[in-house]
Amino acid sequence: MQGYDLDGTLADVEYANASVRGLVNVFKSAKVIYKPSRPFVVITARPNTTAEQRQATTEWLKENQPNFKAIYYVPSGSEANVAKSKAAVIKRLNLDSYTCDNEEFNQLLMPLVPGVKVYKMSSRGEKSDA
Repeated sequence: MQGYDLDGTLADVEYANASVRGLVNVFKSAKVIYKPSRPFVVITARPNTTAEQRQATTEWLKENQPNFKAIYYVPSGSEANVAKSKAAVIKRLNLDSYTCDNEEFNQLLMPLVPGVKVYKMSSRGEKSDA
């Protein structure tokens, strides 16, 4: 199964000027960047999300991503710590690949998940090797 980051990879989310309360609407109105053609899971480090924001995110995924299977939240923090947390989920789920739009993050992740293909997502929804 494939794994994907959410913001900037599958969803174009406009955070500018959004209050914490307003993030629910931001998450519900995100634009689709890419729709995977095979079943996939999302692994995200959205910081300090509320139950309402998580529900809005799950609803958006179900409505806009027909092959979405599950979402996993990891703690936010330094990119190195997020990479370690995401690597643990990737290994636990035995994923074949992981795609993220952040090249620097991908470089941190790759040595933590040997044998897993790591791809970079462009802003136009095109995947390439990281």
